[in-house]
Amino acid sequence: MDKFILAMIGMAIALLIIIGGGFIAVEYFKSHPEAFQVKPLSK
Repeated sequence: MDKFILAMIGMAIALLIIIGGGFIAVEYFKSHPEAFQVKPLSK
């Protein structure tokens, strides 16, 4: 039972990081639209 609880906590933390990171990226690009207009680094 303990392993199951730990797995659920780990998944919740991973989801928070993914969702939070995506939200931060969207907010950043909204306030810095020129970042999208720069030429891509990979050619």
